[in-house]
Amino acid sequence: MIRRLFQYTSMTFAWILLFLSAASPSLGAFECGVPHFKPYIWKSGRIVGGTDVRPHSHPWQIQLLKSETGGYSSLCGGSLVHFGKPSNGTRFVLTAAHCITTSNMYPRTSRFTVVTGAHNIKMHEKEKKRIPITSYYVQHWNPVMTTNDIALLRLAETVYYNEYTRPVCLPEPNEELTPGDICVVTGWGDTTENGTTSNTLKQVGVKIMKKGTCANVRSEVITFCAGAMEGGKDSCQGDSGGPLICKKNGKSVQFGVVSYGTGCARKGYPGVYAKVPSYVTWLNKAAKELENSPEGTVKWASKEDSPVDLSTASRPTNPYTGSRPTSPSSGSRPTYPSSGSRPTSPSSGSRPTYPSSGSRPTYPSSGSRPTYPYTGSRPTPQKPVFPSYQKYPPAVQKYIDSLPSGTQGTLEYTVTQNGVTTTTYYHFSK
Repeated sequence: MIRRLFQYTSMTFAWILLFLSAASPSLGAFECGVPHFKPYIWKSGRIVGGTDVRPHSHPWQIQLLKSETGGYSSLCGGSLVHFGKPSNGTRFVLTAAHCITTSNMYPRTSRFTVVTGAHNIKMHEKEKKRIPITSYYVQHWNPVMTTNDIALLRLAETVYYNEYTRPVCLPEPNEELTPGDICVVTGWGDTTENGTTSNTLKQVGVKIMKKGTCANVRSEVITFCAGAMEGGKDSCQGDSGGPLICKKNGKSVQFGVVSYGTGCARKGYPGVYAKVPSYVTWLNKAAKELENSPEGTVKWASKEDSPVDLSTASRPTNPYTGSRPTSPSSGSRPTYPSSGSRPTSPSSGSRPTYPSSGSRPTYPSSGSRPTYPYTGSRPTPQKPVFPSYQKYPPAVQKYIDSLPSGTQGTLEYTVTQNGVTTTTYYHFSK
């Protein structure tokens, strides 16, 4: 069964809505960081084998999906955030840059969908709602150094505030974190290192580490680490882009975005987070630009918008073995092995020694190109490279072909085989 969820034509620009699942707004006053359902006490635990949250006690949490051949795949987490004057809804989501772009690839906005109001992502929940993304703005993301790992998304429609969807508070610009504070991270990511994801939203209490504690932090101006040096408490793959929340004056304030780490919950390697206070000024600017941009807008910040000069950002000092992923797949949190020695001289096919001046190394001619990138900042791409659209099943393609030119929208495609019914959503544009 194919059902048209919405469409508009280039001739009339008239929206035709066949059904709506949005809950009616129920909050008369805007207040960030205050959930209707009070969360459980933030206790020790971990998303890696951690504890379930009280359903809908983190109403800002969203699930980010990406369209693949045959349907959508769960990609990352994120959070509802609010800009400007108080109101009863928002169209903005905060997430990690590596959840959106890999290297210099900037996918079309139609590849992404946000799910709000979810607790169990495998169950039907009346509070859930899927909303496409119409535009996004990526910070001056450096996949080599994993710096500026933050992005702002704008949704196709307003998420109204009610018991199940509310925004988290943002900190003051450049507000400092307090070392030793216990904050909480939430997500549907892996419950063990190299394990499987969780169906229900989980939480972990993590301690904010003091500066200089973590060797795998690039620049403490824009990143920080949190967890436990003894291990056992961490975010993991699939939690990327999700919020790190601290309590301030009785409200939940987002101080971090899940970015990367060495494995999951390993001893001596707390997780690393993008430091939200360093980006609040840029986020306000980005929100205004996205509000005034047409649908389909993809923007990426220049180096002038970066809170730190990336050419001075230090490399992590702990040694790694193996090659570092230069473009995390499927939005997963990049992980680094925790032991092994770093080569000091280039042999055939090995990584060359980096010059002290920080310039790009000369690659050995007899071996393969080294997999470790140089220490300088990666140039900002001049033009995004868009991947090709997904292929549709024959029945869907036939239906799309029958529509008039200029039609865009989303189709719901339901198939029953051997008693099993599956539903897939396809975005299309003629």
